[in-house]
Amino acid sequence: MSEAGGRYDLVYVHTDIPEGMTIRQWRGRRAAERSTVQAPARADRHQRRARRTRRWLAHPRVPVRPLWLRSRQAHE
Repeated sequence: MSEAGGRYDLVYVHTDIPEGMTIRQWRGRRAAERSTVQAPARADRHQRRARRTRRWLAHPRVPVRPLWLRSRQAHE
């Protein structure tokens, strides 16, 4: 490679892809690993969201006029 590279030539100095593995296989393996790592966090977020929704549904926010109580003094 004594020639200077063209404008769109790419030179890879270091790569994470093991020898003998295609890019498609490497991406598939990384996606599977990422999915297994992220699954517990996803389940935790789902449970927290479900609890928050159930709590919100248990106490509906409905506009209600305030109840005015007139205090009566006891007759002595």
